[in-house]
Amino acid sequence: MPDARSAKQQAAKEVLEVLNEISTLLNTGLDTTSLSLCVSLVENGVNPEALAVSTHSFISGMALTSHG
Repeated sequence: MPDARSAKQQAAKEVLEVLNEISTLLNTGLDTTSLSLCVSLVENGVNPEALAVSTHSFISGMALTSHG
């Protein structure tokens, strides 16, 4: 069944590319690796809203640290 696995990996890659494009359009500040980690966390049961709040707080905190 290597073909099924390869097809599944290709589909996952395409989904991540689309999510990355959306992320870029929305100016989220997430790179591909960060976005992939967020997707993985949500797939494993993390509350998406809580993750969004935490991620936003982290990115905001990093911006303040780098400017001050």
